[in-house]
Amino acid sequence: MDRNRGRPAVGQGRDDRAIPVRDRRRRLSSHHLLHPGVPLPADDYLRPRLGRTRQQGARGLDGGKQNTKPERGAQPRRHPRADAGTPHAPARRAPLLRCRFHCDRRCRRSLRGQSQGVSVVTAAHHLSCAELEAAGLFDDPYPLYARLRQQPGLTWVPQAAEQPGGGFWLVARHADAMQVFKAPRGLSKDLGAIRSSRAPRPFHLNVLFRDGADHARLRRRIKDFFAPATIAHQRPLMHEVATTLLKRLAGQETFDLIGDFAEPLPLLVMARVFGVPEADLPAIRAWSVQLADGFDSLLHAPGLAAAHQGAMGDFARYVDDLILAKQARPDASLLGDLVHSDRALLDADELRGMMAFLIFAGHETTVGLLGSLLWLLLSHPEQWRLVRERPALIPTAVDEALRFESPEQRGTFRVTTEPLEIGEQRVQPRQRIAVLIGSANRDEAVFADAGRFDICRSPNPHLAFGTGKHNCLGRTLARLEAEVGLAALIQAMPDLALAEAAPHWYKNSFFRRLARLPVRGQAR
Repeated sequence: MDRNRGRPAVGQGRDDRAIPVRDRRRRLSSHHLLHPGVPLPADDYLRPRLGRTRQQGARGLDGGKQNTKPERGAQPRRHPRADAGTPHAPARRAPLLRCRFHCDRRCRRSLRGQSQGVSVVTAAHHLSCAELEAAGLFDDPYPLYARLRQQPGLTWVPQAAEQPGGGFWLVARHADAMQVFKAPRGLSKDLGAIRSSRAPRPFHLNVLFRDGADHARLRRRIKDFFAPATIAHQRPLMHEVATTLLKRLAGQETFDLIGDFAEPLPLLVMARVFGVPEADLPAIRAWSVQLADGFDSLLHAPGLAAAHQGAMGDFARYVDDLILAKQARPDASLLGDLVHSDRALLDADELRGMMAFLIFAGHETTVGLLGSLLWLLLSHPEQWRLVRERPALIPTAVDEALRFESPEQRGTFRVTTEPLEIGEQRVQPRQRIAVLIGSANRDEAVFADAGRFDICRSPNPHLAFGTGKHNCLGRTLARLEAEVGLAALIQAMPDLALAEAAPHWYKNSFFRRLARLPVRGQAR
């Protein structure tokens, strides 16, 4: 029996993207499974069987006289813009590479799309979580990012079906990241749309994970507190905290700049500005580390999920207790103001979500920013000397650290609500998208000599705080903390130097921060 009869000619069949992956799997060939990474033969196995053509006779596609005239009953479809000479004629596609993930049952389930099975995944590039880790994602992700930027389209990361939302797309280029961040429609940040009933509490109802009118309402509720003029009033407080921490290091020749300075500074500032009891900070920091691990969908380790869920539950109970305490003893802090909000503007669940989000986000990324800033300066002695001699460069040094080692390497997920084309990649509805901020900030198409740390860089259109309607509200607070901390350190320890050359990065592909930073130096 001729296996090729009844199959359309290449280029005459229906567009593959309209065929759900679960249906295509039934036509996997043994060649696909036995020879991963080898281009498909001419009779593309993804083509549906719509009708017979004489081009595919008894000798198949590779033999016999070619006659592309279809037999009666076979009506090949043409691309609506495929006419020669039209300005929108699609470019000829390169042969597809066989997807090796079909050999793994869990990844096959991911490639089907979302749980309803209505989303279609057609990607030229796939990378598994294991391949991402092997490529240096956790230690030095920048060579990997450079390769992703050079590839056309986006990169699909398949995940096990039990992972909320299945796989997701990675956006590596600056221009594509801008398109995602500023998309007027077609993308949602609503966590319920991404994780459904498994949305983690108490984070599911905060300004970061809301859309439209709800997002605008929650953002208006706190934006005045984070206005630059308001944050500027906190500079004396930040300076006091920084100098107090540095005085504690007097007489020590070596110490950990992360544990002794970069970590406690944002925590103490957050406690005093937001109205969190300082006695609670050790527990908050421990929960934050476990929550950060759980937020990284590419990080897999024994016991990680259980630790994340435990920390989430403990943190939620803490937030509930803090709300009760603020209700009993009102104060003028940000959290105290939120607790006494008009319930028409902020309901009980939103209050819980906003407080949890502010406590976590109010220090986590600033710890990463301050640590990376200090390591970058100390590991580039000429830049450290320059910023000591010219303190006016401190703000641009902070911005360059934000670009060069973005504390948030990957943006939170967005889910498509309609078909979109991003970076020449067709993305179907109900698929997740993650922007690689760390990659966009090293894009050679935007930043000259992007791999060089230069505190004089200007302009510096980095995306460390995102852009568009979901840009980071706390950017002014984070910048000012880093500026004040660096200025205090320069004044107290101008001769500071690294005690170890190699950095010790915390293993997390979402948050980029140092686990420790041993240094030598004495306070004046």
